[in-house]
Amino acid sequence: MTISNHFGNMFPHFIGFDRLFDELERVNVNQKPSYPPHNIVKTGEDTYVIQLAVAGFSEDNLDIELKEHVLTITGEIKGDDPEGYEFLHKGISARKFKRTFTLNEMVEVNGSDLTNGVLTIGLERIVPEEKKARKIEIGSLEMKQPELLFEG
Repeated sequence: MTISNHFGNMFPHFIGFDRLFDELERVNVNQKPSYPPHNIVKTGEDTYVIQLAVAGFSEDNLDIELKEHVLTITGEIKGDDPEGYEFLHKGISARKFKRTFTLNEMVEVNGSDLTNGVLTIGLERIVPEEKKARKIEIGSLEMKQPELLFEG
């Protein structure tokens, strides 16, 4: 059973599930809406970034919220065009948007940055020591001899 069959359209993106990265891209491509365009980049063994192209948006126009492992990015430019401007062509979209990404429970948001019209959100998978793989030495089992039970 594939993850898409299991979860259907409930979760548009899964981040931090390395075995599902191919599925992530497949689901990502088929999801609507596609605005603003975005990248999901694995930058290290346990680090990722989400990049959203948000040309025309300032920090005041964007909101990033993490609640119950769902990262939500919203953007809205309030007000009309700047005073005294008459656009002959307006090709830079600045429409309202809301994008959500479902994060693995071990993925934490490290911060965000807005540079050159690209909003970058840093993510890191923190695996607790008890969940990390460990070597089991052969011959390290200390077994007790079974005790015989007698009635009497």
